Amino acid sequence: MTVTITVAKSAPAPTAPLILPIVFPSVNSQDTGDDYVTPPSPAPTEIVDDPNGKTGEECMEEAKAEGVKVRDFAYEPPTKGRDLRAPELWNDPREALILHDRYIRAAKRPSNPYRLSGKFLHRLRALNWVTQEEAERYWQPEDWLALSEYMSRPLGPYPFCIPKNMKKPTAAYREYLRKEKFSPSVDDIPESQMYVPPDEPGMDDGPERVEPELLRAAAAAISRGQSSRLSTSANVGHADKKRRVGGGEPTGSTTATPQATPPASPSLGAARTLSRTSSASAAPRTSTPPVSVSGVAPRPARGRRRGGLTRTQTFDSIS
Repeated sequence: MTVTITVAKSAPAPTAPLILPIVFPSVNSQDTGDDYVTPPSPAPTEIVDDPNGKTGEECMEEAKAEGVKVRDFAYEPPTKGRDLRAPELWNDPREALILHDRYIRAAKRPSNPYRLSGKFLHRLRALNWVTQEEAERYWQPEDWLALSEYMSRPLGPYPFCIPKNMKKPTAAYREYLRKEKFSPSVDDIPESQMYVPPDEPGMDDGPERVEPELLRAAAAAISRGQSSRLSTSANVGHADKKRRVGGGEPTGSTTATPQATPPASPSLGAARTLSRTSSASAAPRTSTPPVSVSGVAPRPARGRRRGGLTRTQTFDSIS
């Protein structure tokens, strides 16, 4: 006799997550009036009771004296040798030169609106468009200060270039450009007291030009002529209207509107038509073959014979 025993195994029940209580520290809501004291830091702390109060520049100098390399990361480190920065194209340095010429002739006052920045002063000096003597004569202390501040930048002046066809203007051309853009003032330094550097070979004398005063006088004369023509035409139109309305002739030296050309007479037109017809019939064309004595055109030697009257017979019948 065989006995079968069946054993059933069930999966274990999943373990429930462990829930731990959150314990908050007790907070004393009562104000005891004592200062709140933080626990001491485990790190060693140095307390300085007597700070020196040094500025950043002084600290930097002390660091340099101790052999620490100090660098301003706002600028790129300067390169040794040739400057690798892409030069800036200065399209028209004549504008800065004209402004400089106006500035040195203006009255000396602190807030001069024509004063240039150190950047443009450096560039004019680098091009030698403003000579050293001009700078020593007319530049103010503020100009030299602006130039030194620009030159003392961490990387120095930024490189620049001008167009190849740009040359230094002559003294006459500089004066013409300055007068064209700026009108002289009463309190300006007289031109007899201004130092103008001599011209050198290869300078730009500019295109053929006319003085601005002459150009303004010519423009005024043209405008006066146009206004006088407009007034004359208005007077003529008024006189014509008066003659048409009143039926009388205009008086004075006013010129009336000329009458239209009268049409040609019929007899003259008929005479012209007859003369044109007779000339056409009397003068034969050069390409017309000669007419024979009998009035019949000669027979063509070759080619296709045309039916009807020939061209010569047609002209004979018309005549």
